[in-house]
Order: sequence, then structure tokens, then C-alpha cells
Amino acid sequence: GMQVEFAAREASRGQTAQKTRMSLLESQALEASARSVAERAAGDAKCARLQANLDAEAARGARLDRETHNLRAQVQEGFDLASKLEAEVLEANVQMQADHAALQTRVEDLHAELGEQTLLVGSLRAAWEAERTALGASGSVH
Repeated sequence: GMQVEFAAREASRGQTAQKTRMSLLESQALEASARSVAERAAGDAKCARLQANLDAEAARGARLDRETHNLRAQVQEGFDLASKLEAEVLEANVQMQADHAALQTRVEDLHAELGEQTLLVGSLRAAWEAERTALGASGSVH
């Protein structure tokens, strides 16, 4: 009877040990599962952060592209304006030279005209002097 009782007790003790082992393994499995869920969540969060950073970089890149495009357009406008002004200045210079040449010609014409007038006045004065002299000689000047 003692041996049966002992065997029964041993079996019972073995079952208890097995149950303890089983619950230990179960709790380890649950822990591992929870850890895996937490790690996946952390991984997902990290992926989301990286994606957000990528999106922000892409947006920044797009903004820089737009700004670069705008600056290029402004620089081109500046060049175009400078070319236009340069053309206008050249045109104004040509016009000024033409005006200057025309004035020069006019001044020369006036000089020539003045010379002719001076000669005419000189000859008129000479004629008048001759006339006066002649009149003086004939004694009709009072």
C-alpha cells in the first residue's frame, strides 16, 4: 500500500511540476508575443517617422525647385530688361548723334548766311558811302 501511495504522490507531484512548467512556458509565450507586438508597434512608429521625414524632405525639395525656378525667371527678366535698356541707350545715342550732326549743319549754314549778310551789309555801306560822297561833292547835303 505504501508503494502505491508513494507512486500516486510522485505522479501527483510530477503533474504539478508539469503544470508549473506548462504555465511557465505559457507565460513566456505570452511575454514573447507581447514583446513582438510592442516591437512591431515600435517598428511601425519608426517607419511612420521615416516616411514623415521623407515627405517633409520631398516637400522641401519641391519648394526649393519652385524658388530656384522663380529666381531663374527673375534673373532672365533682369537680363531681358538690361538688353532692352541697352538697346534704348544705343538708339538714344544714335539719335543724339544725328541731332548733333543736324545742329552742326544748321550752325554752319547760319555762319555762311551771316557771312553773306556781312558781305551784303559791307557792300551796301560802301554803296551808301559812295552815294554820300557823291552827294557831298555835288553840295546837295544840308
